Amino acid sequence: MSNAPSDNVPFPPDQTSAAGSPATTDTTPDDFSDELPLTPELVEEEALRGDFAIKWVVILLASLMACTQIAESPTLVHVKSGQYLADHGVLPPANDVFSYTATERPLVNLSWLFDLVLGVLYSVGSWPGITVLKIVMAGAVFFLLAKISRTNTPTWWNSICAVLALLACHQRLTAQPTLVTLLGITLTLLWLHQRIHGRLSGNRGWWIVPVFFLWSNLDPRMYLGLALLLLYGVGDAVSRLLGISETENAASPNAAPQSRAGLWLPIAACIAAAILNPFGWNSLLSPLTVYGAEYPAWHAYFPRNPPSEALLAFSATAPYFWSWNVATVAIVSLAIFATLLFVLNWSRMDVGYLFVFFGFMAFAIAAIHEQAVAGIVFCVLAALNGQEWYTATFRQSYSVARGELLFSRGGRAVTVLALSGLALIAGTGGIRGSEGTRTGWGLDASLQGTLDDLQKQLQDSLDDRPFHFRPSQGDLLIWIGQRSFVDSRLALFQGQSGDDLIATHLEIRKALLEGDDKTWIPLLDKFQITHVLPRLTQPRPDYSTLFSMLQSRAWQLTSFGAATGVLYRIDAKTPELTRYVSTHEIDFFKQAYKEEVRPVLPRDKWVGKTSFYQKYLGVPQAPVPTEIQESQHLMNMAAVQVASPTQQEPQRALVYLAIRKAQSGLTKNPDCSDGYRVLGRAYLLLSSLDSMFLLNDPQLRFTGLRYFQAIQSLNQALVSNPDDYETHRLLALTFQEAGRFDLAKRELTACLTILSREKNPSEEQLAEQVQFDRVLEQIGNQVNQLEDDLAQASAGGITSVQSASFAMQRGFPLRALRILDENSDLLLGDVAAHQMRITYLLEAGRAQEAFESAAILAEAPRQKSDSQWESIAAMTHLAHGDYDTAIRMLSQARDDLAQSTLARVMEGLVPRASAGQPQTAWPVSAVINSREVLPQGVSQASQFSLSIALIHVEQGMLGTAARSLRSALDSHPNTAARPMLAYYLYLLTGEEIDVFPPMEIIPVLFEEDDPVPPA
Repeated sequence: MSNAPSDNVPFPPDQTSAAGSPATTDTTPDDFSDELPLTPELVEEEALRGDFAIKWVVILLASLMACTQIAESPTLVHVKSGQYLADHGVLPPANDVFSYTATERPLVNLSWLFDLVLGVLYSVGSWPGITVLKIVMAGAVFFLLAKISRTNTPTWWNSICAVLALLACHQRLTAQPTLVTLLGITLTLLWLHQRIHGRLSGNRGWWIVPVFFLWSNLDPRMYLGLALLLLYGVGDAVSRLLGISETENAASPNAAPQSRAGLWLPIAACIAAAILNPFGWNSLLSPLTVYGAEYPAWHAYFPRNPPSEALLAFSATAPYFWSWNVATVAIVSLAIFATLLFVLNWSRMDVGYLFVFFGFMAFAIAAIHEQAVAGIVFCVLAALNGQEWYTATFRQSYSVARGELLFSRGGRAVTVLALSGLALIAGTGGIRGSEGTRTGWGLDASLQGTLDDLQKQLQDSLDDRPFHFRPSQGDLLIWIGQRSFVDSRLALFQGQSGDDLIATHLEIRKALLEGDDKTWIPLLDKFQITHVLPRLTQPRPDYSTLFSMLQSRAWQLTSFGAATGVLYRIDAKTPELTRYVSTHEIDFFKQAYKEEVRPVLPRDKWVGKTSFYQKYLGVPQAPVPTEIQESQHLMNMAAVQVASPTQQEPQRALVYLAIRKAQSGLTKNPDCSDGYRVLGRAYLLLSSLDSMFLLNDPQLRFTGLRYFQAIQSLNQALVSNPDDYETHRLLALTFQEAGRFDLAKRELTACLTILSREKNPSEEQLAEQVQFDRVLEQIGNQVNQLEDDLAQASAGGITSVQSASFAMQRGFPLRALRILDENSDLLLGDVAAHQMRITYLLEAGRAQEAFESAAILAEAPRQKSDSQWESIAAMTHLAHGDYDTAIRMLSQARDDLAQSTLARVMEGLVPRASAGQPQTAWPVSAVINSREVLPQGVSQASQFSLSIALIHVEQGMLGTAARSLRSALDSHPNTAARPMLAYYLYLLTGEEIDVFPPMEIIPVLFEEDDPVPPA
């Protein structure tokens, strides 16, 4: 490749313009014009200002991306360690003080100074103070990165590379030593660049030595900086041996050969400074610890599908890396750009930088964790090589030619717009994905909720030595004042075969899952462990271990929450442990039916739809409240109970507790689809359990309270999460069983749409697709038949209300609703039609619209005896979590029904004559009327009383519920709902009541005395 500059200009330069550059436009000013003529000098100034602005936008963007809530559990350990150092003489202890398994092992904490800084910052400014530290350090990294540039050369390309580097490392801008790694590697690159190009004279070049002294006390990955210096030094030495240094320097006028001669002396000084820490040579041996102990330990814990905290320990050859997220695309792009520019710049290539490139490519492949650092290195190499190639290839002058102006102005404008869009995505959190950390200050709300839950469950624990199941759990335990078996400092727990705490931890985990007491008993005895904490936090709660231990007779559950369930051993017969377990045994039945709780308030808003940002930018969802997480665990526990009479009582207890927790969580986050899904599952399970009382007509379960609560909850879950396959599937099965065919068709169609997006569907999903297609075909035939019948009925002159009622009777509420909506003008003043429409809206999932329609109906004139609208309106209030209003309306409906029943009975007592028709004698007609009216009214009134009592049970107002049940039994002893009323009264009070109505009991009038034996 020729070194002579070309006349081609792909983009205009920023700095120097050649003297005497010809202008292509007439620059003669108009005598009456206030505008200055456009000159190459003005174009140059404009480009300089543009590049300056872009550079600072990148720096501010880096600070913005670092402004995230702290959600990484290792940060908790760093802060706790720093607090310990501040309270115990600053210097790190010789042995570990936070675990109960490694207390006799020497502790090598190469980030001790970083811990101290975090501890002091937390004491001064709490979590927001640590967030500020992240912001400042991230801005400093990219400020220094902007200074690594050739003089008198445009920096536009450098800024583009810096943006890619930011995207490659944005997930590593956390309050952990990795942030020090990024800063240290940038300082090393800056020093190397200044040294190579002769910008350091005299003693100014020695500032890198104290950098490595501090770095070795702040970050265990200081070796990456030494590796960079050594790689460059070796590459430079090789180039000298091959005799190509002079060629390179001749082609690079900015290079200073005299600056390379003394490179090894500062490198040696940096190595010497790196061992000036409390742990001496261990700072240089850190790579052996990281790659030989820490990363293999993560591999042992998560051989498949590692979570985010473990993924960094895997290599880039693992399939988990190739998810093509933003960071992956950025690091691959930088590697490609750096490679291409090395090739384009081959005759001017710096061999030292080539060695650095290959060295950090090896680091990036070896572990995903190092890709953030490699991104910074690749950025510098691509930027410097790009500037070198541009300077040697293109004319270094500015012009006012239209094409060059368009490229200069347009290109920079597009860059600014792209950065603005990136800032928007970064600010909303979309760049980190729906599961990523959230933009903001302080501690992440989900992490804070988990810590609070753990603190609550362990505040009265027997000791501070629980067995937990993941290293991240150990971090949380350390923060709340407990001690860990293992934690995220995995290198501390690695050992030889007989002393490997990680292998022991994994062995205990497996034994507890499989119920192998011959393995876990001696191991727990060895470490004096009395209780274990199965992990229940997302993602993938460890239900398998929890359920396995609950079924074992060796464990007793003493506490339960969102983060874990605390199980104590009952095989160890120590007096202290026996006494503790007996006084802390958890009783879900007692919690559900004996302990009153404060009723939750109605939700302050209806569930909202997924926003534009959440749908298209992947903005992180609001955290799931801990109450809803706990409700999910309770429902999953209830689901595994055996559906038998002996298991129904604990099942019901768990379900009611799940409902209360979910309702409490939804008051905090009314948009949480998980909460509505739990409610839907709970109401369906209650409906199934209560079906034992509906032996005469099982279909009644699809017209009552539980059915409407279930479908309303599941439909609201779909409002905020419309692509939730499991919710659609659950609704489809419910509607299909209830005989709501068009609703089932809607949900099955949604299920098939979601399944069609699966790239690799499972065999189960393929089987479901076939089944759903078959059901849809059957429903399609029914739809066609319905339309034919409706057409014939319309030809017969039936009204729209009658047509809607006909469609509903055939099992097509959506079609019935459409008929009413299409003829809304004809329904004005028709209260019965409005009642029908509200019912159809509830089934169709339009709960908010049903609520608003019920509010309008409440103002319409109606008969005092009409109680139907009140019961319907009560359902709409239950969908909003407004228990009190629903109870008030059901109570009013019951009272109105009692009045109307009494009025109809009294009306029958009055003798009436009917002209031209045969008439039953008056006393007989009055009796017949009473026998027809009273049982029906009594049955309906008792159903209202039962619904009111069940809602009270949901609320946790158990005393009020018991009084409602007893009052209903006293008022209507012969009601068909008596078995269910008696059963719930027994659950609440223990009072046993005969389930048979008094009218069915045959009294014994004459009881024979005991026969007298013959004499």
